Amino acid sequence: MTTNLAAQIDALKAQVESKPTTTVATVTPIVQAVVVAETPEQEIARLRAENAKLMAKRDSVSSQGLNMKVSEKGAVSIYGLGRFPVTLYREQWTRLLAPEMVKSIGEFIASKASKLSTKPTK
Repeated sequence: MTTNLAAQIDALKAQVESKPTTTVATVTPIVQAVVVAETPEQEIARLRAENAKLMAKRDSVSSQGLNMKVSEKGAVSIYGLGRFPVTLYREQWTRLLAPEMVKSIGEFIASKASKLSTKPTK
């Protein structure tokens, strides 16, 4: 396998030398991919570290299981409340989240609590 690796590296070097427009930056990742052969233990360690990094990023972005995005049309979409996102434009969010509206919604929910159903959270 070592001779095959050496042959691949030599072939890449020959390609670089024959094409002066090829830069070292474009060949370096290819050479690194060919040269670096991970053992299964190294691959598992790398994947675990990558997984931990992704999970930490996910937890920091969506601490309540919700995440927000700006839609293509410029609206704010909140994902994670249900099957579909809740999407409103800035003016709509401003009206909905105004202190008097928040109070009114809270009072309405409290007064209709016996009629409202609940859905378990994820």
